Amino acid sequence: MTAPESRQRIGLMGGTFDPVHHGHLIVAEWLSAVFNIDQTFFIPTHHHPFDKRENITPARHRLAMLSRAIAPFPGFQISEYELNRPTVSFTIDTLSHFKEKFPGSDLYLFMGRDNLESFLKWKEPFKILDMAYLAVYSRPNHNRPVPELENHPKILLIDRPVIDISSSHIRHRIRKNLPYRSLVPQRVFEYITNHHLYTS
Repeated sequence: MTAPESRQRIGLMGGTFDPVHHGHLIVAEWLSAVFNIDQTFFIPTHHHPFDKRENITPARHRLAMLSRAIAPFPGFQISEYELNRPTVSFTIDTLSHFKEKFPGSDLYLFMGRDNLESFLKWKEPFKILDMAYLAVYSRPNHNRPVPELENHPKILLIDRPVIDISSSHIRHRIRKNLPYRSLVPQRVFEYITNHHLYTS
């Protein structure tokens, strides 16, 4: 289905971006084009409610890599809203922030199909759907239906792109001293190399 016309459309893409990679950029560019997004914000998380890792790379490095990665894309920006929060970042709080920042705009929350499958476990999921469209893109091996959300008018399913790249795989390859240069933008590769990230 397609979303209705609006005065302004804001895309929101959250994640740890540890590190940001080509898959993030391909999905963000694709969805921004499909839904005629005016501005797309990458929102690196500080404390993610479902991420149990204790060794997330410091925010300054993730921001630096993200800034380098999105530099060629004029419609992409970074929001530090969640990084500046001292507590766990819940999507409902982030959406409230953007509703206040862009009154009268339509919000499009970009997410993978795997996140849709767990969406009902999120904090206030139906309030999220009141506030934003979910622009859901395919993820490998995630096709489980969610009956409670079937045919919901605020959930916009996109069959592609399917980009099988993950930050965890990149970190694994770096730790094992395996090549990964093709998986991240050149300036991100240089930053990781120069700062010796993910080597231990």
